[in-house]
Amino acid sequence: CLPLPGLHPSLCPGVQPAVTISPTKDDPLSPRTLLLCTMATSFYPREIKVQWLKNGQEVTEGVFYGEELQNGDWTYESQVMLENTTQHGDVYTSQVEHASLEVPLTHRQKYLI
Repeated sequence: CLPLPGLHPSLCPGVQPAVTISPTKDDPLSPRTLLLCTMATSFYPREIKVQWLKNGQEVTEGVFYGEELQNGDWTYESQVMLENTTQHGDVYTSQVEHASLEVPLTHRQKYLI
């Protein structure tokens, strides 16, 4: 359910986030340092949980959370970044939990050096 202009989104059960994952840093001086960004956009309600996994294990060190920003249409967006030292074959997963989702959204990226 997408809110109509002038209609408060609380009348909808929820708007699922659109999620993208992208590498944002390619530093030739530190080729093993990786900076990844997860963008969750156009979701409602505001509460959302985004976490990073490395090879299936939650990563808490080097995780940076941006502000949850309100868009002009009652939806929100959020950015979570991960800076980590990587090795050949490491698999990074962004996992997003939100009230509008029955199961968490996951996006994986394998890093080859």
